[in-house]
Amino acid sequence: MEKREYDEPFIERIKTIKYHYEGKIPNGLYHYYHDVLNGINIEMYMQMFSLSKDDLIKYARVCKILDIYKEILALVEIIETEADILEKDELEEYQGAINELQGEGETYLNDINVPIQGDETIDFNDSNLIIYSNYIDESKQKIINSHSGKGEETQKSIANIIEQLKVADYFGLRKKGYIHQIVQVDANKPCYIEGNAFERIGRISTKVNYIRIPISDNNREVIKKLLNSDFSMLYLVVSYGDFSNEGLDERRYYSEIYADFKKHYQELVAIINLFKYDFTDETKLIAMDLINKGFEITEDLLSIAGSRNI
Repeated sequence: MEKREYDEPFIERIKTIKYHYEGKIPNGLYHYYHDVLNGINIEMYMQMFSLSKDDLIKYARVCKILDIYKEILALVEIIETEADILEKDELEEYQGAINELQGEGETYLNDINVPIQGDETIDFNDSNLIIYSNYIDESKQKIINSHSGKGEETQKSIANIIEQLKVADYFGLRKKGYIHQIVQVDANKPCYIEGNAFERIGRISTKVNYIRIPISDNNREVIKKLLNSDFSMLYLVVSYGDFSNEGLDERRYYSEIYADFKKHYQELVAIINLFKYDFTDETKLIAMDLINKGFEITEDLLSIAGSRNI
């Protein structure tokens, strides 16, 4: 039996929750969260902790997640320290308990949102352009066709991340650790396309994968005049998804992302070159079509989210 008996991405998600919410949970709520989750004395606890009903329930769920985290680690410690003396059926019993706790934890994790925003030092300028690969609909269909029952919630999370990418300063996001380069899993090396990094931005298991597109000075001026507005970055969103929603572990998810990336490599190179080299009359029309379609796709995502706020 392997040393680690839990799903690593699952534990990492809990660590993210723990990091974000620890210190924000009102003192004393931990002792009463079972009542809150069971709908007992809700009004009394709202008054006791000066919380809205939504916030009270949210913090109670976080308390439950942290309890599950502690129970899983305690069971894993038993397995790791006593593996040599435990009988096979005992090991299986402990593993079954871990699996059951993890299943319960997934339910609560799916109801907790960790805002990717949350640092006032990030600059917002509403000036980044977003375009999409021609196969972006494959990402949407994976979400819709998943068996998790969380398709709509996942699309809302994707929309929130897209909005973040659209309005936030890239270097501020990098500085705060929200952006990472995608790594080719098997080779353990970063992915590039024509010297441009293949990057990701996301929260917990939800990811948006993109490339920053280089653009010639002449093309930038053409686009600014046609749109009657300035912009900072041009992002090509290659794919997006949620590996938990799609029933994948994180390693498998990135392996599939890289496989799609390689499969559509020439298409992505063509889009990069479209903006990198000065427009002809023909390529200008193609570029503006991509930009206009990008507006439509983004607005469609934001309408699913039901709000432009993150």
